[in-house]
Amino acid sequence: MTERITMAVLVAALVGVSWYYCRKAWRTLQATGPTCEMIPEERRFLRRQAWRRLVNGGFMVALALMLAGSYVLGLQSRAEAIGLEREAKAVNGVKPPLTPEQQQFGRLFSGYVIVLLLLLALIIFLAGIDLFATRRYAITQLRRIQDDRRAMMERQMERWRQERNRPSWN
Repeated sequence: MTERITMAVLVAALVGVSWYYCRKAWRTLQATGPTCEMIPEERRFLRRQAWRRLVNGGFMVALALMLAGSYVLGLQSRAEAIGLEREAKAVNGVKPPLTPEQQQFGRLFSGYVIVLLLLLALIIFLAGIDLFATRRYAITQLRRIQDDRRAMMERQMERWRQERNRPSWN
């Protein structure tokens, strides 16, 4: 019973996080349309980030559905039942061979778990791509700000030198 509660909380959390980020991404896409007055580079970054997050949110919903589906379809309980049945029939620690039905279920369950884990890996991979894209954009903007500040300081120093070297009429 606690497994079902834990799974329900996990599914709810996945759907909630997905909904939050998808909602923010959708608003970003609407706000950064072609009529928006924004630097093209910044618009491009925000729109790409929003699309990455929408796609990742879709994958999170798919993962939540797969997790919920495994319990709704009874895959987990069936796998546990097969394991307990084989343990009960074990003689001197040697488990009996799987029946063809059990082998077929084992392939189905293994495939299901593999797809679930691949989906999780894809979500983590896309989140990493988003993280590195955000980092790269932030570094680029920081360098631009530093260059602008350096140029401003050089202009101020040049003006100061010119004022200092000007002959005084007093």
